[in-house]
Amino acid sequence: MGWVDQGRQKHGYFGHGIADIGHQQQLRGQASYYNLPGNNMANGKPYDGNALNAAMLHVPLGTKVRVTSLRDPSKSIEVTVTDRGPYVSRRIIDLTPKAFEALFGSTRSGVGPVIVQVPGR
Repeated sequence: MGWVDQGRQKHGYFGHGIADIGHQQQLRGQASYYNLPGNNMANGKPYDGNALNAAMLHVPLGTKVRVTSLRDPSKSIEVTVTDRGPYVSRRIIDLTPKAFEALFGSTRSGVGPVIVQVPGR
């Protein structure tokens, strides 16, 4: 069982597709964006909505993950996990507005389907 699976089992975080792919794990689900100017993130640094950062619950802070839009699979970005979240059911990653816009063109929709590739440990 991979470390993401262990965290999901420990915290009751089920319902999202996850698969081991060699030395990485792939999660499929919904991404959302979050905007918290003036707040510090879980890593202790100030939130920057113009950075390519993300919040995930069970991935170590500082990990770089690849996020691919399922609406347009040609749109893929690398983000750094700097915060914890999302805390909404069925969402697997919260992105900064800049990262969300890179995948979906704007923040208007609020959520979008993605695949997140997490490097193995």
